[in-house]
Amino acid sequence: MVITPDLARYMCRVSRDIRRQVGILVDRKGEIEYVMVGDHKHMVIPDLEPDQDGLSRLKGLRCIHTHIHGEPLTQDDLMDLSLLRLDMMVALEVTSHGLPKNIYSAHLLPRGRNGNNWIILEPKSVAEFKVDFLSLIEALEEELSREQRIREIRSEGDRAILVSVTTGSIAQAKRSLDELEELARSAGITVLERIIQRRKQI
Repeated sequence: MVITPDLARYMCRVSRDIRRQVGILVDRKGEIEYVMVGDHKHMVIPDLEPDQDGLSRLKGLRCIHTHIHGEPLTQDDLMDLSLLRLDMMVALEVTSHGLPKNIYSAHLLPRGRNGNNWIILEPKSVAEFKVDFLSLIEALEEELSREQRIREIRSEGDRAILVSVTTGSIAQAKRSLDELEELARSAGITVLERIIQRRKQI
């Protein structure tokens, strides 16, 4: 879950009362790492520690903040998402009664679309906003890491994709691929990917 309904309502109520944007940065365990207060139109995200793994990794934090004028994600929101490598950018639309209306959200993409490296999801109400957040981030991290490995491969030299089709156990297939990968590396071959397929019969 990206945000609980209770937390969304609390943030919107506070934002309505002070007439300012409020926001939080939440880690993947659901712990709030930072609390932020902006003005009625903008909010500044604090300086975050630089990434250790470069562009292949996400920050491990999602930004959730309020919008009090009914606006969707702004260009500043999307630039923060991209430049800070956030897991997700979320904006809560605050009603005049201090309740959450629509939830606007976006996350990064392994490959850019239309010149952008993010995708904006369809606005949803709090009740409808059901995203399997950890599964989504795990898939994104895997794809980003795969693309980073491919970019790092030099143009020269032999490359290979290791494929195992087995009727046995996955663990046994992994051990076989480990041995094959070691042989490939010893021969100066770069392994791009490992694929295992388990079938009832071959």
